Amino acid sequence: MQLRFTLEERKLLAEILEELDFALRNASSSQTGDQDPLRARQMLVEDLLDQVIDAKFEFGCDELDALVEILGDHNRKLGDELRSAGNGSAQELQRRRSLLRAILDKVIEACAMA
Repeated sequence: MQLRFTLEERKLLAEILEELDFALRNASSSQTGDQDPLRARQMLVEDLLDQVIDAKFEFGCDELDALVEILGDHNRKLGDELRSAGNGSAQELQRRRSLLRAILDKVIEACAMA
C-alpha cells in the first residue's frame, strides 16, 4: 500500500525507527540466548527505516501491522512523557504526539484497506 507523508511526518517516523533500531542492536549485543526473534525484529525495523529514508512508502500487510505496533508503542511512551513533563517541554512533546497520531492514522487506514 502506497502512503504519503509530509516532510515533518517522514522525519519523525525515521527518528522513531532509528531509536528502535538502536535499542534492538543494543539488546541483541547484550543477549546470549535465542536471538532469532530479536534479530528478525531488528531486520524488519532496518527494512522499514530504509524505506522511509528512501521515501519508498509501499508497505506490505506485515510491514503495516509492524508500523501500527511500533507507532502505538511510541504514542503511549510520548503520553507517559507528556504526563510527567514540565511546561517547557510539554508543548514540544504535544506537537510530536499530534504529528505521531497523524502518521498512525494514515498507517491504520492503509492497514484497513490492505
